[in-house]
Amino acid sequence: MAVHKNIRARNKLESMKAELARELRQRSGVHVEQAADPMDQILSQIDREYRLAYLQRSAERYRAINRALGRIEEGNYSICLECEEKISPKRLQAIPWAIYCVSCQERLERLREEMGEAWNLDAAA
Repeated sequence: MAVHKNIRARNKLESMKAELARELRQRSGVHVEQAADPMDQILSQIDREYRLAYLQRSAERYRAINRALGRIEEGNYSICLECEEKISPKRLQAIPWAIYCVSCQERLERLREEMGEAWNLDAAA
């Protein structure tokens, strides 16, 4: 049964990976064209920065998906890296690249916030 679930997870992750790869190859809208109007130039720059941030998040998710696919191959896909307990199927269905169970994710996020760092441990959740 677990093997069957991992096959479904692998297929879902592979599909997401292919879609992200297409997005990352396009990189449309990253180049800023010179505009005569200063306001148009500013708006174009803001749009470019938004697109670059989106590409950054997509690249982070792509790497997380690759790590999840590696964990499937290693046989530890649904195991939390922190407590080594099983990650709930609902969590993996929602975030198939998750590496922490909900409890550990929340605890680690609180710790990061206390340290003054905003950081999403599941990268682009």
